Amino acid sequence: MIGLILSLCDGSRDEDAIRAELSRELEQTVEPAQLAGILNQLERDLILEVPAVPMDDLFARETGEPSAAVRERVVRARSAAAARSPCDARNAALTARELGRVAPLDTNSRLLLRRAAETYRITARGVIRVRRVARTIADLAGSGTVRAEHVAEALQYRMPSSV
Repeated sequence: MIGLILSLCDGSRDEDAIRAELSRELEQTVEPAQLAGILNQLERDLILEVPAVPMDDLFARETGEPSAAVRERVVRARSAAAARSPCDARNAALTARELGRVAPLDTNSRLLLRRAAETYRITARGVIRVRRVARTIADLAGSGTVRAEHVAEALQYRMPSSV
């Protein structure tokens, strides 16, 4: 059952199929009237325990990315934005219509953004901002398309610190 719940959270499997499978497993112990509430509560309140990071790993000296490499990624990202929109070469200036053209969302990205918007009550304007940031993150990663990982990172910058 835990694997099904994790699949639901990370979007790796179809939500309806997971709900059906969870329903079959829970039917044996739970009254049908309570089942929908339990499934919805699982989606909202799932907490995963993660083992602590060893102190040696936490404080190990890291060799970060050199500034020259970061600069090169930024230059490439700006060039990509300029090629898409020569009038204003910034992703921050993209309109909602332009985002549909230059940063279309695939099914997983759309589902992730929709769930986040509903859960955290992100406004339409906020959704557009997340899409702009996701487009920039994709540019920095050298990706021609905006994928769910880019949307997830962009959402992290919009989430309240208490989440």
